[in-house]
Amino acid sequence: MKINAVEIRPGNILEYEGGIWRAVKIQHTQPGKGGAYMQVEMKNLIDGRKNNTRFRSAESVEKVRLDTVDFQYLFRDG
Repeated sequence: MKINAVEIRPGNILEYEGGIWRAVKIQHTQPGKGGAYMQVEMKNLIDGRKNNTRFRSAESVEKVRLDTVDFQYLFRDG
């Protein structure tokens, strides 16, 4: 589901540049000149890379919903 950049919260899972990222820190900034933006620190869930990205307030980002499921394996170790 698409959300506006101002709706990003820490802990949200986002799809960005072909990867799955978790928002770690956010900061909403309104400079005197120009438009407002969101400074978002994100961590890649696959390889652990960190990324600092600025999103304009009007931009939209794809929010991802992840489900966790517990499994029980029915074989012996060895």
